[in-house]
Amino acid sequence: MLLFADSGSTKTDWILTDVGGTEILRSQTIGLNPLFVTEKQIIEYCRNIIPKKINSIDIEHVYIYSAGCGNEKSRLWLKQIIEDCFPVAIVHINTDILGAARAIFQDRRGIAAIIGTGSNICVYNGGDIFRKVNSLGYILGDEGSGAFLGKELLKRYYNSKFNHGLQTIIKEDLALKHSDVIENLYKNPYPGRYLASFTPFIFENRMHPDIQDILYFSFNEFFDNYIRLIPERNDLTIGYCGSVAFYFQDIITEISNKRKYKIEGFIKQPLEGIVKYHMDNSELI
Repeated sequence: MLLFADSGSTKTDWILTDVGGTEILRSQTIGLNPLFVTEKQIIEYCRNIIPKKINSIDIEHVYIYSAGCGNEKSRLWLKQIIEDCFPVAIVHINTDILGAARAIFQDRRGIAAIIGTGSNICVYNGGDIFRKVNSLGYILGDEGSGAFLGKELLKRYYNSKFNHGLQTIIKEDLALKHSDVIENLYKNPYPGRYLASFTPFIFENRMHPDIQDILYFSFNEFFDNYIRLIPERNDLTIGYCGSVAFYFQDIITEISNKRKYKIEGFIKQPLEGIVKYHMDNSELI
């Protein structure tokens, strides 16, 4: 059996298949990003995703594509824990952006972009990452992401930048308390996820002019701070992955067209594409 995982900063999607790629089970846990989880949490997740009727020693390969694995130290740390959970399996740890690229483009070249809780981008050569723009996370970067959108919403609300009607809607619908916001951002774990939790509200009120301003500002920042740094941006198509990209694809498409960038398409979740990539490249299994 083969176990596949795609992990962002918020959640991990898992698929267990037979060697032919037929799905046996599907599960979801919290994200595996080494920056935000402990060894104990990961072990607990891994124990819970495999039912007792399935023997974990029958899992031959584990493929994990995760946020936070852009450096060797993080990859080795996560690899060791997963190997302890699945002692017979050969464990492969890669970045979530490589997973997105393989899911979108398979064996073709292109520019892969993740816009979800966080944001990231790479140039893909049909098998691996050829060029990457460093992601600076929710404090210094993540432009266009759910965390960035949430941060803009809170900043503008507390600075009274919205018109009276929207200020009232936010006050009534979100029931924000300044002390709770500060605690979630500076004391509680996962502040990026907290910021991204405001994305559904932004989507529901997306036609309001002040919310439109946040959306256009955020996605233009994504293009300026990610796409603009890619020398191949005018020669390759751009494929988008992640829930924020998927649900706001009309605005991203509009901005892409104005900047004359070619779009490959949008996918909400990459896991099925990742499985297909490995099934089509059997030498990787």
